[in-house]
Amino acid sequence: MQGDQCSLGRVKRLMRAAGLYAISSRKYKVKQEKSEITETRNLLLNEDNRPTAINQVWHSDITYVPTDEGWLYLAGVMDSFSKYLAGYSRAISRAYHAVIIKRYC
Repeated sequence: MQGDQCSLGRVKRLMRAAGLYAISSRKYKVKQEKSEITETRNLLLNEDNRPTAINQVWHSDITYVPTDEGWLYLAGVMDSFSKYLAGYSRAISRAYHAVIIKRYC
């Protein structure tokens, strides 16, 4: 370990004295509760209709990644049986992700 050990309060005090401040980012607010997502997923795939071979059920998802230049949109398609990623796409525009479903389906 390098340097000296000190408390968080001391670091804050020293930074304030030097005119330095930490840059904190705004936290992203989740728009849907995880319990709602899980409940919906369980309704769609119950024990009766689980896949028995590859390419029967695919899952897709889009996530938004905040960057310094703006949002990066990442979409992926996964095979439910094999758990392999069938394909993914990234873009700086949300409109592009409608294409990923057409490309891999």
